Amino acid sequence: MTLGTLYLKLKKHWRAWLKMFYLKTFEGYYLTSPQNINEEIIISFTTIPSRISSTEFMLRSILAGRHLPKVFLMNVDIKTSTLLKDNRFLNVLVERGLLEVNIVDDLKSYKKLVYSMKKYPNHNIVICDDDVLYPKNWFKSFSDYQMGNRDLKKIVCHRGHNVKLNQNGQLESYKTWDFDVTTPSKITTMLFPTGTGGVYYPKNSLPPVAFNSRLFTKFAPHADDIWFWLSAISNNCHFGLLKNKVNYRDMYEIPDSQTFNLWSTNVNENKNDIQLRKSIKYFFESNLINESNIYYSLLFPTYNKIKDDSFYHIS
Repeated sequence: MTLGTLYLKLKKHWRAWLKMFYLKTFEGYYLTSPQNINEEIIISFTTIPSRISSTEFMLRSILAGRHLPKVFLMNVDIKTSTLLKDNRFLNVLVERGLLEVNIVDDLKSYKKLVYSMKKYPNHNIVICDDDVLYPKNWFKSFSDYQMGNRDLKKIVCHRGHNVKLNQNGQLESYKTWDFDVTTPSKITTMLFPTGTGGVYYPKNSLPPVAFNSRLFTKFAPHADDIWFWLSAISNNCHFGLLKNKVNYRDMYEIPDSQTFNLWSTNVNENKNDIQLRKSIKYFFESNLINESNIYYSLLFPTYNKIKDDSFYHIS
């Protein structure tokens, strides 16, 4: 590593390293201090072998806030699960009942939510990423929202994108959308929740189609956020930003955790656009989004444009 590369790395990650040092040093405090538990929420995530150490620090960052869910649910394939025994901290959390390891089939990024909603159908789910250090009040904001909106069918997040339409009312390319909207007043057409900042799914927000692996592996194999978004739309679910949200810039990427970045691949190679349009066509032609749906008029111009395109043929 050259001095220049080292300098850039330090400049980008020094805050994350400092926070990781703090979390490691004060482990005893936040593992033994009283916790505020919300029994109605599960925090759900997945990881891969190369990110097990990142997962440890992600969990440390949430635990430091002392506002916790009923349980942290880690959905992992069997290969990853066999490696967890080497991480002392994760094993301590399992022993104390704070972390539950759920061994599942490898459905890639879909593991984060699909299996949790199946296992805990009567709970609300907050998903998070395994490569982020979250601020101490991150989960508290979700918990406060849930306690004040128990019967509201609304998916909320700390960070989302503005859906962008062209002059014909059709969806623009995903990479041209207004990314990282953080103020409710800035939402113009509709919000597209993004998982990095955390997303809250109330227990009645997603219909059965959201969990159909035969369908999502066919139409959106690498875009779970797109598939869940359209599933929620088909269920007439609303979307919004948390009012007492945390600053997205205070969510630090854990250094060296991004050896593979699915988001960059999807966006830079326009794979999100392909998966989005294939999925829209499926939802319309299966009558899951029809004229009775509150979002029908928003998405119909896009469907009308692609419905005769052989590239998006549904067999």
